[in-house]
Parts: sequence; C-alpha cells; structure tokens
Amino acid sequence: MATADQSSTNGTEGGDVLTTDAKDLMCEKLLASEEMEQKIPTVYHQFVSPRTITGPANQLNVTKGAIDWSYNGLVAYGSNYTVVVMDTTNMQPVQCLDRHKAIVNNVLWSHRVRSKVDESASVELMSSDMTGHIIHWDITIGTPLVVLQDGNKPVLGMEWVPGERNELLLATLHAPYYLVMWDINKQTKLWKKGFLDNIFFFQFNPFNNAEIAFMCMDCILFLDDFNPNKIPSSNGRKFYISSPRMGESEDINRARERLKKLMKGLVIGDSKPRPEDTMTVSECLGLSYHRSLRHHMLLQYPRDILIIDLHINQTVGIVTIEKTMTPFVQVIPARQRDVLYCLHDSGSVSVKVRRKAGAATVLASPLDMPDPINSVDVMTGHSADVFLSYEHRCQSEVIRQMKGSKVLAIALDPITEKNIVLLLGSGKLVHLELVLIAQEYICTVSCHHIHTVDRIRHIKWRGQHCGSSCFPAYLDTDTARVM
Repeated sequence: MATADQSSTNGTEGGDVLTTDAKDLMCEKLLASEEMEQKIPTVYHQFVSPRTITGPANQLNVTKGAIDWSYNGLVAYGSNYTVVVMDTTNMQPVQCLDRHKAIVNNVLWSHRVRSKVDESASVELMSSDMTGHIIHWDITIGTPLVVLQDGNKPVLGMEWVPGERNELLLATLHAPYYLVMWDINKQTKLWKKGFLDNIFFFQFNPFNNAEIAFMCMDCILFLDDFNPNKIPSSNGRKFYISSPRMGESEDINRARERLKKLMKGLVIGDSKPRPEDTMTVSECLGLSYHRSLRHHMLLQYPRDILIIDLHINQTVGIVTIEKTMTPFVQVIPARQRDVLYCLHDSGSVSVKVRRKAGAATVLASPLDMPDPINSVDVMTGHSADVFLSYEHRCQSEVIRQMKGSKVLAIALDPITEKNIVLLLGSGKLVHLELVLIAQEYICTVSCHHIHTVDRIRHIKWRGQHCGSSCFPAYLDTDTARVM
C-alpha cells in the first residue's frame, strides 16, 4: 500500500497534466488549488458513436407508431426499451436512448427546430412506453428534457396538435381510454377527457384542426369541436360500418353488383350494423385521413382498403388485392401526390396510384383535378368522378426473414415521399427508394419539383441496418417486380 501511495504522489508532482486510465476517459479530473494557479489543465473528451446492440424488436414496439421519419432526415424507432435514431443517408445509428423502463410503443418527431441559449439547434423527439411514461428528448445531446406521466397505463397514441399557434402542444391517448392535452413548453397538463368506448387509435384531420377521428371496437367516433384550450363539450358522433360479403363460389359477373351494394350501404351513421354483416370495424386494422384529398378517410382491412367520403357519408373507392398476395399490414397515404404505400405481411411494399376517371393516365398530384363529367350515376345520383380507383404500379420483392420474425411497420420520408424504411422483427431496418424510368418533372404552385408518378416502375433497395452493425448495399439492378 505504501508503494502504491508513493507512486501516485510522484505521478501528480511530476507534471501538470493528470494521466488517466482508459476507463476514466469520460471523467473530468480537477487539479488542486495550487496547481490551478500555475496552469489551467486541458480536458479531453472522447466522443464515441452509439453502438447499442438492440437485438430483435418486440411486436409491441410498433403496434401503431413506434417508428417515425423526421424532416431532417433522421428515423427513430423503438426496439424493446431503447429508442434508436438512425441517419438515413449512410444508415448509421446517431443516438441510442435507453431511459425507458418498459417497451417503447410510440415515437414522434417535433416538426419545429428550436434554438438553445448558445444559439445551437435543438432536435427534439417524443417517446412513450407501456407504463405511461412520456419522455421529451433532445437528440443533439442525447438526454431527456422532461418526463411526463398520467397513470401507469399504456400510451395508445401521440399526435402533435396541428396549427401554427399550437407549438409543442401534444395530445396523447391513454388506456382506459382518455385523451390528455400537454403543453410541452410549460411541462404541464392542460386538460383530460374520458370516453366510454374502447378506443385504440386517433388522428387529427390534416385539413381541419378541430376534427379528430377515433377508432373504437365497433364504430368510428368523430369529434368536431376540438380546442386545445378547453375540454371538448360533446362526446362525438358514432358511425357504424357494415359490408355484406359474398361467398367465394358466386359468379364473377356479380362483382359489379357487389361493388354497387358496397358503395351504397357501407357507412351507416348513428346505427348499429346488422348481425348478418360480417365486415365491421372490429376487423379493421387501422384508419387514417387521406392526406391529399379533403373529407376522405382510409379504412384498412386485411385484404381491402376502403375509401370513404365523409362529406356525403359514402364509400367512394375500394382497393383489393389478389388471392395470391399476402394481406396488408400498414397503409400510408402520400401528401404531395395521390399515392398509397402498402406494406404486406411478406415484407414487400406495393405502390397504388390513383387513376383519373374515364382516362388512361394517373394523377401525378392533387393539382391534377379530374375533368368535369356530365354523366350522373343512376345508382347514387352523384357524378361519376366521385368514385376513386387506384392502379397497382410496382411492388418490391419479398424479404426473406428468420423463423418467427415478422414485418412490423414502414415510415415514409415526409420531404420527398419516395423513400421508405421498413422495420423487421429481427431488428433490421431496410431502406427502399422509388426510382423513375425517365427523368421527367412537373412543377407545383410553389415551384417545388416532384417526380411524375406515371413513370414509376421500380422500387430499389438502398441499404439496411442490422442492429449493432450496418452497411450500405447499393445495387445496380432493380429488385422490384414490375406489374
């Protein structure tokens, strides 16, 4: 012991800079007061990229939203108790946030970049887990800013309140089914409203900030008096959905009659569906507002996508898949053009493009409105261009997975809307990109150039991230099946 003390003393007297072991590189050593007067020491900080081995992801991680793509090119997803932030340019991990004590089930990027006191940018992220904890992160430093909680039940969904005046106002849905409004700036809870129905998901109307749609057990609940400053007074309007199915042995010629019947009597407002109807909301996998068409909503079923016009309370389109194709897992509508990105259970991603009524071309963007048609449908009394039809344009190849692994979710690039990341149950993150046959462009009102979707034919594999290690995989050949 005397020898050790003597060597330690000699080490401090021999020089002004303290030497540390490799394990103490991240620790800051302070000198004595006498040495501080002689020379100010230099502290070296070692910056190491995060290399957390997250392993296989849990099915609860992406029940309805534990993956999100930000406007600055970062993708965040939940893997068990860890929130992983990826750079999509080189498919490298940027941060691994491990403050959660339960399975992460929701992540949500902030759309605004704020400036700190030192005038540096602050990239912020919200994440929640199965125990009701909501953490507000600063990704630039990798530390939580605040931890919010309202009970110990799971957080079923999170959405930023839309509107320029509603900066950092967060709406969260908790079990057993109540909506909470948070002010993230003040770190306080504004109000809380309970519901009697079993609610699993909610979403704001992108064209009307006062409307919210809730997916319940047997109906869809619409709330049209939302105000972030006060509790909604009404309990909303319920819409029950039913659709009579036909047997597989019936003639193909009756498909048109089935479609007419479906278009006419699918949505039944404020009344329960008939017992003999087999297709109800309980079989619905999810709902989402159409981001490029007003008053339209998408209902996702395992083998069908129903498009409902909420203005006339009528189904105006149906997207079906062939019997040989695997069921749908997730559907994401695009905002800049009328395109649906569909994730299948096999791991492939298909692209559906809206076709103009009575024409052989597809709509490149919402600005390409259909021409007026004087003909009126005798069944409904509405114009024929009310009904929407989507064309299957391309589909990526099936991804080979390990035994027991499943496809979890996809995220869409909000800027270009042609890049997709696919999260697998094995922990892999696959980057796909839509490519064009010819470099043709069209110009929107704001003079931002976007690709014409009528030229899209392929989905190219860009790369993948495999837990602790990642590598880019740029291929010269397109790995897509052209339809």
